[in-house]
Amino acid sequence: MYKASKSIFTLFFAIAILLAQSGSVAGKWAGLIEIDDGSGSKIETNVELDLEQKDGKLTGKIGRSDDAERVEIKNAKIEGDKVTFDASSVEAMASMKFYLTVEGERMQGEMKGDAEGTDIVAKVSFSRVR
Repeated sequence: MYKASKSIFTLFFAIAILLAQSGSVAGKWAGLIEIDDGSGSKIETNVELDLEQKDGKLTGKIGRSDDAERVEIKNAKIEGDKVTFDASSVEAMASMKFYLTVEGERMQGEMKGDAEGTDIVAKVSFSRVR
């Protein structure tokens, strides 16, 4: 009886740890922003996203993978498996809104915004960096 109780406790403890870890998006993420330029071609940009979760707040920085300069994300929220935030592009001086869905070690979704009067909608995908 004691052995069975210990096994059940260990199983529940392991599940609780996995659930706690899966709820966190904190850490480094590598990703791709893919924009259809309207002519059938795609513009792809490799990006890095560093997120921190502390006391219920989500903060971080995002930038091109090949550029050391990062911009702060703003208005970041996590609700269930949804992550949203704003980021201002350094070169375009435009604010983009990210709408992402967390799927384990991946986040996918869209980036929307306006750059110089042109609406931009891009596919976005991230993978957690280990």
